[in-house]
Amino acid sequence: MNRGRWFILAGCLALVVGCGEEQLAPATPMVTQVERSTWQSPFGPGELMQSPNYRVFSTTRNAALQQYLPGFMEAAYTHYLNLTGLDRNNHIDLLELYVLATRRQWAHLTQHRLGERSDVYLQLEAGGYMVDGVCVLWDIGVTGTLSVAAHEGLHQFLHHRLKHRVPMWAEEGLCTTAEGFELDRDTVRFTPAGNASRYNSLHNVLAQDYWIPLERLLPMDAGDAVGQHQGRAVGYYAQVWSLILFIQSDPATRAGFQRMLRDASAGQLVQNLGLSVSQFPSMRGRRYNRAISTPVFRAYISDDLETFEREWLAFARKLVRFDR
Repeated sequence: MNRGRWFILAGCLALVVGCGEEQLAPATPMVTQVERSTWQSPFGPGELMQSPNYRVFSTTRNAALQQYLPGFMEAAYTHYLNLTGLDRNNHIDLLELYVLATRRQWAHLTQHRLGERSDVYLQLEAGGYMVDGVCVLWDIGVTGTLSVAAHEGLHQFLHHRLKHRVPMWAEEGLCTTAEGFELDRDTVRFTPAGNASRYNSLHNVLAQDYWIPLERLLPMDAGDAVGQHQGRAVGYYAQVWSLILFIQSDPATRAGFQRMLRDASAGQLVQNLGLSVSQFPSMRGRRYNRAISTPVFRAYISDDLETFEREWLAFARKLVRFDR
């Protein structure tokens, strides 16, 4: 087995969101210790890269992606802590991430791991997924793969850190804010509001009158979104992206959001809503999401949905410079 130790870039990122704009600390060198070894994958020799919080299994021959992956994910991990307000907990196992060279390899591994559950995931056209606490991606280029890894990696982080799952508007919205970043040589800066794909989609939502009212948006999940017209489907993610940015822009709602995450991490979320844990054995799924989504929002963010939505819509219009 070929083994070696070397250092690549990672680091702490300070993020404050206020008044609809981001104030970011300078881009930070990513410095973390990585142990590299050979991974005997089903597709031939690959590489296993182990860092303080991750085990990355890869078959890609993209040298730049191989160089960035472990350090980027360590930086993303710190970014997740900043976004969620959760403390650094090193009592969980190393998080596992697979990055395959091709979609064909990805599909093979997906079928092997998920069996009959694989059909829905095999419909994905780019990127990958997180299931059962493991991320499985394929190489779609450095920027695209890292963006997907940051998004799915936050799903993974929440999967391992939260005893009670939070509503989909919160989780999907939070994960979209992890997608934006800037790489400059050996440094990374995460930019939650700097996300061209979500920016363009949100602008289209406003231009095409695809805006989903808050009362209807809150109980939705990704399955509801995918079943819609494509513009409306991607619009759902753009809306929850802007929703989290708006929540994070105000100290009071930001504090409420982080309190929700702390309660979910401690396994107190459902009881705090006056619901019975016995109603939801798995603490996940569509029925669970429907039951907690609006009550969570009213309890932790705002009980005045009408006023909140009016202010959120104004924020969204300003965010994408939409004026008509």
